[in-house]
Amino acid sequence: MAFNFGAPASAAPVFGAATPASGAPAPAAGGNDQAMDAEAAAILRDEATAYDVLGVDQRADARAISKAYHRRCKRWHPDKGCNHSLATEVMQRINGAYESVNDADHRANYDESMARAARRRRAEGAWAARARTPWIGATMRN
Repeated sequence: MAFNFGAPASAAPVFGAATPASGAPAPAAGGNDQAMDAEAAAILRDEATAYDVLGVDQRADARAISKAYHRRCKRWHPDKGCNHSLATEVMQRINGAYESVNDADHRANYDESMARAARRRRAEGAWAARARTPWIGATMRN
């Protein structure tokens, strides 16, 4: 006879994974498929910066970046048990992002290129907004 020690009868054992009442296996330790799909989509976005891919703030220090990189690698590395269909592509993006910001010189170059791109987008957006203004066309027709 097993002793319960005050735990409810439906409580999961301390060691081993619990299975739902339906008998289906419990979700993998990495998370459910929908969460993994959403995370993969966020990482693989064209607009995602290296900081977005690693899941850190742009002001994060080197230690935080390194910890975030290793956390992402544990979750997404195909050799560490991730069997997601996009795991290889996600890991390539994670590795590229880490290479861009892991060294102080690389990070400075990356941040400067991001700032230049943002300035260029703002300038292009300002000119495009001026061209779309309705009053310009109205005054030229009169």
